Amino acid sequence: MEVEQDSKEAAPSDDATETALVELDEVLASLDQHPENVLLLKRQVLLLQTLGMSTAAIETFQRLTTLVMLNEDEWLKYLDLLISTSPQPLPVDSFLDVMEKFEQAERDYLCLDYRSHPPNQVESDLAEILVEDTVREMIRGVVIRGEGLLSESHLLWQLALDWEIGLLQLRDESSRDEQIERIHSLYIERLNIPHATIDQTLSSYSTFVGEWAPKQYEERLVNATESSQPAKFKYETEKRYGKHRADFEQEITYASDVITQGQIFGVYIGWETDLRAKTNGTTDPILARAVFERAISVYAKAAAAADVTRAAAVASLAVRTESGRKKSKKGKEHVDDDQRTAKEEDLRVAEESLKAYKDAEAGVWLRYQQWMKGNSTEQEASEVGSRAIRACPGSASLWIEFLSQLERTPDELDAAFERSLALGVFTAPRAPMANLVELFLYKAASDNRRYGVGDEGEGTHPVLNTCTRAFEEILTLDRAGDPSLKLEKFLLEWAETRAQHLLSQALEIVKQPNKSRSSSYQYVILLASVESRRGNVAQAGDIYSKAIQRSDLDWPEAVYEAFIRHENIHGTVANIQEVTLRIKKEEEKVLRRREKAAQEQSDQFQSFVQALPSQSSALPVDVAAEAVPVTEDTTHVTETVKPHGDDGPLLKRDRENTTVLVSGLSANVDVPQLEAFFSESGPIRETTVLPESSSALVEFQRVDSVPTALAKDRKKLQGHEIGITMLWRSNLYVTNFPQSMDDEGLRALFSQYGNILQTRWPSKKYNERRRFCYITMDSPRTAQEALVLDGLQMEGFRLSVRISNPTVKKTRTDASNNKLFVSGLKSSTKEQDVRELFEPYGTVVKVKLGWDEVKQACKGFAFVEMENEASAKASLTLDGSRFRNKRLQVQFPDLNIANKKSTDNGIAPDESRAATAEKRARSVRLHRLPNGTQEGILQQELEKLVPVKRLEVFEKKREAVAELESAADAGRLLMRPDGFVFNGASIVVTELGGVAPPLRQEATTEASTSTDNLVPRSSLSFAPRPPRRAIGKGRQAPAIDKSLPVTLSQPGGPARAQDDFRAMVAVKNQQRREVLVAKQSGATEIMSHPNDTSENGITANEGSVGSKRSAEGDEDHDVKRLKQDAP
Repeated sequence: MEVEQDSKEAAPSDDATETALVELDEVLASLDQHPENVLLLKRQVLLLQTLGMSTAAIETFQRLTTLVMLNEDEWLKYLDLLISTSPQPLPVDSFLDVMEKFEQAERDYLCLDYRSHPPNQVESDLAEILVEDTVREMIRGVVIRGEGLLSESHLLWQLALDWEIGLLQLRDESSRDEQIERIHSLYIERLNIPHATIDQTLSSYSTFVGEWAPKQYEERLVNATESSQPAKFKYETEKRYGKHRADFEQEITYASDVITQGQIFGVYIGWETDLRAKTNGTTDPILARAVFERAISVYAKAAAAADVTRAAAVASLAVRTESGRKKSKKGKEHVDDDQRTAKEEDLRVAEESLKAYKDAEAGVWLRYQQWMKGNSTEQEASEVGSRAIRACPGSASLWIEFLSQLERTPDELDAAFERSLALGVFTAPRAPMANLVELFLYKAASDNRRYGVGDEGEGTHPVLNTCTRAFEEILTLDRAGDPSLKLEKFLLEWAETRAQHLLSQALEIVKQPNKSRSSSYQYVILLASVESRRGNVAQAGDIYSKAIQRSDLDWPEAVYEAFIRHENIHGTVANIQEVTLRIKKEEEKVLRRREKAAQEQSDQFQSFVQALPSQSSALPVDVAAEAVPVTEDTTHVTETVKPHGDDGPLLKRDRENTTVLVSGLSANVDVPQLEAFFSESGPIRETTVLPESSSALVEFQRVDSVPTALAKDRKKLQGHEIGITMLWRSNLYVTNFPQSMDDEGLRALFSQYGNILQTRWPSKKYNERRRFCYITMDSPRTAQEALVLDGLQMEGFRLSVRISNPTVKKTRTDASNNKLFVSGLKSSTKEQDVRELFEPYGTVVKVKLGWDEVKQACKGFAFVEMENEASAKASLTLDGSRFRNKRLQVQFPDLNIANKKSTDNGIAPDESRAATAEKRARSVRLHRLPNGTQEGILQQELEKLVPVKRLEVFEKKREAVAELESAADAGRLLMRPDGFVFNGASIVVTELGGVAPPLRQEATTEASTSTDNLVPRSSLSFAPRPPRRAIGKGRQAPAIDKSLPVTLSQPGGPARAQDDFRAMVAVKNQQRREVLVAKQSGATEIMSHPNDTSENGITANEGSVGSKRSAEGDEDHDVKRLKQDAP
């Protein structure tokens, strides 16, 4: 390889040169094995440029251009390098070579920046070749390629105009007429093309004619104005869905970021290509293709920027690794560990950004391909498909679309498939496995269509070869295998239905163990079913028998059911009894494991939640709150350190960016030791040690303290090496699961990948259809492993699992934000009609048509679920448009309509006493909630008992109010003798205005004595009502009932709230009822059973729940009675 130093670049340092040379040797060795690996070739280019090997870099660039598309930045570097290394002035051969590269760059991506890199100097011989007509044709070709850039094409056209006018000024008077006519034609051609500056073009033409053809001014201006009308109509007047092209161009001009531009282009493409919205039923192919090309260019530029960042991160990480290796050899401490962690994080973020932009670009290419099939020639569609796979070689969808066009030429299909793998994108580290699986799945299906059974000759059938190779590539990418088992299912079904003589070979391939297969219930049932159908009943039973003994089976209940079904079909009564007994034993084991795991998680959850700081931690303690006596079954709460800095003004907390997770701690570590360890990092807000997990949470007051804390990763504390990571790296954002999925189900699903520290569910009091939650795993590694669940199909929903990165937090949305409500549909509308209407704006996941089963007709409305919120918002442009001569209404559905106040007849619910009474009758109050109770999880547990419409938790009081579906549901819940248990705490349920009964005094005498000495009795406590005495006669203060809840009262304490007054009145009324019932019945037994029916048939609960007075009336009545009782 030729080595030369580029004098224009600064020479790298000796260490950098040595590092680059070492890495270059490794890259070249890998390229010997994989010569078409584009990732290695791109890395080689960067290393060669670093070392100043310009000639070798040009050769590598040339190889890359034959394999994939270069992005804008790579093309500009290539062109600069090519021009700078060529002889100056340029000879003929070099000039033609450079111009050929310019044309290839322009064919790749639509870009204006290439025009700023032309060669400036040429040889005299070349100047003779570049005659006027040749240059004019070259310029004209550039202008034509840019005509679709409606807002920018004037820049290219202005260059052509300036060149022509320059020639005009050099002509003498005798030869000017021909050049003037040529410029006239140039203006007229330009006015026939839609562009943003068409008025300026017409004004410029007016100036030109006035100067160079004044006698023909009126005639030429009239003709020019008439010629410009069709173009002006297309740009400014043509309207569909309430928008013009000028509107889109203006939006694109003012769009400040790539995501916004991409969304606008997505709508713009639908606007250009929707034939149903066009008056003449045709579209302008030039303008439509230009919009596709421009949308592709937007994402390509963003991907190019992300790729530059990724490459820089790779280089920086390599230097950092080499530096750390040298220091390690010298026996020095790794002081750069924090910097290495930061570089790895930068690399990960850059790779994620690059993948996101390339996926978006691939989506536009796919729409482009599909549109070209129906609106162009076969050759043009094929060219677009070829460009698409060169632009996005890592998109399985684009490769499948391209390969499908080659089905008629099998040899070309095989070559293209091999090229897709040779590029190395599908098998690169951290590449999505789903792409590789889909690609091989298509190839196996293609082989099935191509080769019949028995046509394989003496060798192995191509389908078997393809699947075998696929499994090897998948294991190379990830040793766990493919959790979807798509290839396994395809291979066995193909062999069983199409090639039964190859079924044994297929089973041998599939039975090779890996983690995904061994722990999958789908794999067990699939394998056993195949064996059973082929007559190997005993072998199928053995498969089930071994599977139920596995402790890592993802869904054992499904295997149990399949095993019993198998025995019911093929076994005897004895076999069925034996299997049933074995399954019961295994169920007990599974139940014990789950109970143990649930208990551990519950304990950890309680301690973790109670240890987390709350917004009220800085508020003064409400000493007038109800005092709860201590009992033996009180849950022990892990003590946490008071947040530092609470004495000063409260700062806005940013837990996601200021909290680190510390793991690997010793069992006896305490909070002071941890804070001393992190004291140099910065002020700490709060430290929480998680029990039985060897982990802790450290929250700093400032974000800038975190990097210093992360630098202590892998250091030792009390002889144990600890790990320190950002807490958000262990947090998962999970959405798009079925409404029936609860906290227990998600915990069971995710706990197979690691311990779960916490789950956080959103409240449903404002939106009952919210479907997302956050899951905190015990480490970033387990969180990453749990990402395999992303895309899992659950009851028709595709589960979405993402790392809860705070930098992309704004892009996360609720799954319900993808749904649209469409009204104004005709009765003849079908589901496919609605789907086709919305497909131009993005992928349509589901369409649910309002359907009249009797009339077999559409009811006039539908619900449409889009793939993401961006597509749903883009579809809102259909609102107000006409569809089959009816005006559509497209909007997001109002999911909270049930919770809104009715305004029918001008009467709000607050003004309707009957409505208030009905709502109170079906509402209950929950008491003694554990600390840190989440509304979402509490509602899930309560819904297992009764239907819940709305629930709200009052954390300070440890209470909640639940609005149920009916008064009967409230009665059933109130009749439960022990309430219900939630997170280990016994929850007391009362009517809405009720208070919790006092806890049973089961503490020891010593504890009671100590409590009595420490807690002063308040004068506001009420005893049973004393008998009336004569007016004027003094009476003593009533004795204090020991069974009543005691409150604290301190001078200067906060005033009592309205709820405290209501509780006081309710207790007093209850005592009066008890005394009255005792007197009327004459039996003391009723006093010990306050819920027994009295002579009047009224119970204590009925007296409260069944009262028909409103809340306002109750208060007035109680106040009057209190005044009467006053001494």
